[in-house]
Amino acid sequence: MKMIKLLSSYCLYIILFLLSGCQNKNNHVKNFSGESANNAKITIKWLGQWYGEGKKEQLIRETAREFTFLHQNINIDLKFTPEIVKMNAGVTAFYYNRDMILKMLKENQWPYDIMLCDVYLYKRIGQDLKDPGRGEEYFVDFLKQPWFIKAHKNGLFDNDEYTKGFSGMAPGAYIEGVWDILYLSADVEKRLGINVKRQDMNMSDFQSYARAVYQYNNSHSDKITFLQCPHEDDIDHMFNQIAMSALGKDSPGSREEAIGAIKQTYDALEKLVPYKPLESYVTLPGMLSLNQNKILFILFPSWINTFWEKSNPEGEKVMHPCEIPSIDGKYATNYSGTYNCTFVVPKNAKHRKEAEMLMEFIASPETAGKWTKYAKSPTGLKNRISYGDFGTDEYAKFSQHITKKYHDKLVTIDMPSLFLKTNKTLKFRVEDVLNGKISANEAVNNLLRQVNNK
Repeated sequence: MKMIKLLSSYCLYIILFLLSGCQNKNNHVKNFSGESANNAKITIKWLGQWYGEGKKEQLIRETAREFTFLHQNINIDLKFTPEIVKMNAGVTAFYYNRDMILKMLKENQWPYDIMLCDVYLYKRIGQDLKDPGRGEEYFVDFLKQPWFIKAHKNGLFDNDEYTKGFSGMAPGAYIEGVWDILYLSADVEKRLGINVKRQDMNMSDFQSYARAVYQYNNSHSDKITFLQCPHEDDIDHMFNQIAMSALGKDSPGSREEAIGAIKQTYDALEKLVPYKPLESYVTLPGMLSLNQNKILFILFPSWINTFWEKSNPEGEKVMHPCEIPSIDGKYATNYSGTYNCTFVVPKNAKHRKEAEMLMEFIASPETAGKWTKYAKSPTGLKNRISYGDFGTDEYAKFSQHITKKYHDKLVTIDMPSLFLKTNKTLKFRVEDVLNGKISANEAVNNLLRQVNNK
């Protein structure tokens, strides 16, 4: 009898244990999903970026999927401008985005909870409104949230380098980073029989490569273009980087020191003139096209990678990143490039709280690691990825070198302000010097006249 009672008690214990386990499992699923019978799903509307840019677009779609998996009470309606207006591939959506955001600002109506509004759009919209600081009134400033600074690289917000373009605020995660790169065609390098320095190139090295192209063109019918600069202002970015190397520190101590560094830069460029460095033998059908068999160097921001991967994947494979050259025996304290906030959250967004949660998710080290590998570009976010994880390709080596040499400092130099203490828009006439139209001395004197003219 005692045995039967014991067995009955044991069986009852097992049944209660199993029922308790089932209940706990159901509770776990409920907590994970964030849902209950009285908690309906909401939908965040997200205006995305990087449509048609290969793995960058893939990153945005993966981010949306992963966020909704972790927050199953939230859907994300992800849209891209080219999808909305049915634009042809390769057509810029910049002006449509500008007009769309202008309309939202003027009406204070926000159809998107999180949306594209990078520093270039923000600046242009401020100009059109004749009120550059108006974004403070309409967009969330994440600098005020405790998680934000911790999510980014140490010291990124110690000064206003990355907030001045947004009127002093940080309206989103600085996922996007860009290096200014001197892309080298390994095919043309091989044809010339030269070995180009990918790292620590100086102006004497650069001059020797220009000489090699010039000599080749004098004895061959299949001409080679030494340097192509299809992107607006990139020749000035190269000039600025060389000038910063001539200076050798963050800022000049005097005007004389500033002019000396500028003069040294013009002098170094003038030595290239006998080799016709800007003489072109190619016709580019568009800024994003690639003639990897006809050009030794292409000066471009690193965002071009994903375009080349799509338009000319074989050509992209032979284009290798090179550091912009420095004055012999010197180097700059930072490298030419930038980190950019791409997405913002309107203060009056319908689902602002959930959009802020998504922004924090975008700022994760996991997203940063994907960006580094997918975009072959830097990021302003803290990144757990090691160089071994990044890979052993040229971009991994380039990233490691730039990070170590320049202490991970990317800066877009404002030469008129930093060197010449003026807010004027100055013409540095770099191309005129390289084409031999004016001398280095004439370029310096021309610059000083512009500064001194009232």
